[in-house]
Amino acid sequence: MNDIVTIIIYISLFIILFGIFSFSFAKSQKTQNDVSYLYLCICVIGWLISETAIKFIYDERLSLYFYNLALIFVGFLPIAFFNFSFYFYMPERKLRFISLLFIIPTINALMSISSNFHSLSIISVGENLFVVGPWFYVHTIFSYTITSLSLIVIMYGHIKLPKFYRLPSALLVLSIFILIGGNFIFLMGLRPSIIGSANTTLLSSCISIILIHIAIIKSDENVFSRYARGEVFNYLNEHVLVMNIEGRIVDCNSSAKRWLSSMEIDFYLRPLKRNHHAYRTKRRITKRRCRRQ
Repeated sequence: MNDIVTIIIYISLFIILFGIFSFSFAKSQKTQNDVSYLYLCICVIGWLISETAIKFIYDERLSLYFYNLALIFVGFLPIAFFNFSFYFYMPERKLRFISLLFIIPTINALMSISSNFHSLSIISVGENLFVVGPWFYVHTIFSYTITSLSLIVIMYGHIKLPKFYRLPSALLVLSIFILIGGNFIFLMGLRPSIIGSANTTLLSSCISIILIHIAIIKSDENVFSRYARGEVFNYLNEHVLVMNIEGRIVDCNSSAKRWLSSMEIDFYLRPLKRNHHAYRTKRRITKRRCRRQ
């Protein structure tokens, strides 16, 4: 009965996640943020398929094969989450050391593929019963370290964002805490009976994907509204100047730029009051020259 409930939950989540992945792939503009989200989806969907297959299969060898396959996707998942978190808050930057982070997950994948020839990863001890080898702990420590880095990036990025843009970020913050909470429930053995024998870490990962998808949609809406506001700001006929405390112009619309340029004011170098004084002095000198002539 527990397995039937779990299978229903897994299949339902697969349909939802596959729909989200298809939508995201169709709308993708091939930015770092889009690519990292698709990579994150692939990791979770691959893990979900592997766990679902295990529930259907009672053959020991096939079960071990899908356990190892799930372990490969689980190994790459923390990197995918960190990659997405980084580009969500800093899309203009590049992760130069990202290739180094793939070393441990790649070794983990090779260990999983060749598990029949060694006892370093997962060892089968009976029907759907497995014990872990020493490499499993290396992979686990690495995964928790990268997840902790993701949490730091998300919290730091969330605090630095203006309040107007915090809703998408709040969803991302919620997703990382759900992921950590689901893993804590799994480790403590506090799984509620209503979800059958489902892996709570996997369920929390699926929920995180859904929340992140909503965050991306909200983020795109914010970008669009910011673009629309910028267009209105630029094409106003009135002169709009944005100044800091020192009186220096930090931004202005197109109309104000034309006006300042016509006065030959070097407004990016000195405060506005000094520039205006320089303009008035220059104008007086020009008038005097005209009168003499």
